[in-house]
Amino acid sequence: MKKSLLVATLLLVGSTSVMALDTEWFVGIGADRTTAEGTTTVGTSSSTGSSKDTSAKIVAGTILNKNHRVSLSYSKFDADGAEFKTTSLNYDYLFTMESKFTPFIGLHYGITDGSIVDGTATMDDKGAVYGAQVGALYAITNNIEFEANLAYSKSNFDSDIQVNGVTVANAKYELDKSTSLYVGFNYKF
Repeated sequence: MKKSLLVATLLLVGSTSVMALDTEWFVGIGADRTTAEGTTTVGTSSSTGSSKDTSAKIVAGTILNKNHRVSLSYSKFDADGAEFKTTSLNYDYLFTMESKFTPFIGLHYGITDGSIVDGTATMDDKGAVYGAQVGALYAITNNIEFEANLAYSKSNFDSDIQVNGVTVANAKYELDKSTSLYVGFNYKF
């Protein structure tokens, strides 16, 4: 009985706290220009390379009390035989100003599901991606805003290398880091 009363009280307090928040929901779409850098290691030798791609990115989330933005984003990087699908949870602190311009700084954490095909060699794995972003919003109207941001990400994605389906001993690919420039539009409702 006491547990039920405690749970009911917590639900009531939690729901009234959420209702007291000033929330604005939004969806967005834009272009994400990404440079990904990775390292291929075979035995004791390694080489580093990079690939670039511009892809669509979709975002959905909420702005809480005008200063805190929480969103979920999805993008697909596809270049030079590499394909990485990334879903991230993002948090941004918005520096509200008395103008249409709102700078922000934030953090992101997510999952990258990737594969690379290079002739008969393949790499396929999932890994965490995390990093920080800085950017700005510009209110075109009360409901439409332009967004630009720059993000830096690290990853723990590493994959064994397979040739014709056979894993090569002491060979792996690691996605080291990436930088992204995003520009897009958000619709608030």
